[in-house]
Amino acid sequence: MTVTLDDVSALLHIPVGGRFYTPRVASGYDVAETCALLLGWGRQIYCNVEGRYEHATRMYLMHLVGAILFVDKSGGHSFSARWIDKLQHLEQVSEFAWGAIALATLYDQLGQSSRSGVKQMGGYTSLLLAWVFEHFPDRLVRWYANPAYTEDHPRACRWMESRMGHARMAESRVLLDELTADDVIWTPYEAHREWRQRDEKALFSGYIQCPYPPAVRPHLSERVMRQFGYIQTIPRHPSEMDRSPVAEVVNAAFADYV
Repeated sequence: MTVTLDDVSALLHIPVGGRFYTPRVASGYDVAETCALLLGWGRQIYCNVEGRYEHATRMYLMHLVGAILFVDKSGGHSFSARWIDKLQHLEQVSEFAWGAIALATLYDQLGQSSRSGVKQMGGYTSLLLAWVFEHFPDRLVRWYANPAYTEDHPRACRWMESRMGHARMAESRVLLDELTADDVIWTPYEAHREWRQRDEKALFSGYIQCPYPPAVRPHLSERVMRQFGYIQTIPRHPSEMDRSPVAEVVNAAFADYV
């Protein structure tokens, strides 16, 4: 099992199709200069002041992508400024595959956090938590349903904050080891499809791109077909995949799918 593009689409209601972001190399001075130009830093930026709507919109989007969707262990302070040049033309913001980029970032952070000695994790952890709530029984994780939730909202809004202590974590490890295929909720979004149809991009099997740090991560839907309601067949051997794909090839393969 894994978090897929379909999970991102259903849980967050953000686009999973589009272009990946290839970061440009820029000095700290260049980034500061761009921020001053596009955000109006050093000037007053209020929404009720003529000509400042775009500045306020960019600041909100920079916070959204840098401090929520793609947060790193710095808490988003250093991360968010890296995205500012992609917010220059607001009419082009919808062209990027925000959901796929967020998932690639989460994959990258999960890989890093699995190493010995690592005690923190970046990425959009609320996405991971909501995925757990959707797919695993309540005896494994304690969750609290949002009484105000309706299916026309992103599915992640269905859940409220839940905290797990170290004692409970040890117990959960035992329960996780005892899980069987019958315990897993493979297709939790059936009631949600009326409001959020599955994006065909969700079945893409290949690489998706994480811009910071620049890397590509495999999204192999062919290995988790039960999560899409299909019978699992034997997937291709990992050796059949390109072991060192370049960003341009990854972008083209993703764009050409469907």
